Amino acid sequence: MARTLSGILLGILAAGLVVTGFVYGFLQLHRLPDATDFATQESLLAYAGSTPASAIACMLTAWAVAALAGGGVAAWVARSSHGAAALAIGALLTAVVIVHATLIPHAEWVTVIGVLLPIPFAVLGALLTMPRIQSQAFA
Repeated sequence: MARTLSGILLGILAAGLVVTGFVYGFLQLHRLPDATDFATQESLLAYAGSTPASAIACMLTAWAVAALAGGGVAAWVARSSHGAAALAIGALLTAVVIVHATLIPHAEWVTVIGVLLPIPFAVLGALLTMPRIQSQAFA
C-alpha cells in the first residue's frame, strides 16, 4: 500500500513537471500579449478564441505526455499494483483537464480530446514499465 501511494505521489510530481516544462516551452513560443488582463471573462474568452492551433496542439501534447510519464513512474514505483497507480494518475489528469476546460473555454473538440487522452496514455505508461516476459519457446 505504501509503494502504491508513493508511486501515485511520484507520478503526480512527474506529470506536474512535464506539464510545467510544456507550459514553459509554450510561453517561449507564444508570448502573452503585453496588455493582457485576465481578470474579466470577456478578456479570457478573447484570448482563448485567438489561440493558435500550434498552442492547442502543445497543450494536448502536454496532457498526453504528462499522463504517459506520470502513469509510467507511478506504475514503476508501485510494482504489484501498477495498473491502479497508473489509472489514478490518468483519473487525476482527467480531472485537471475538466477543471481547465471550465476555467478557460476552448472549442468543444479540444475539451473532448483532452478528456479522452490521459487514461489511455497513463495505461500505456504502465505497460511500458512492465517487465518483459521471456518465452521459453524462443529461448
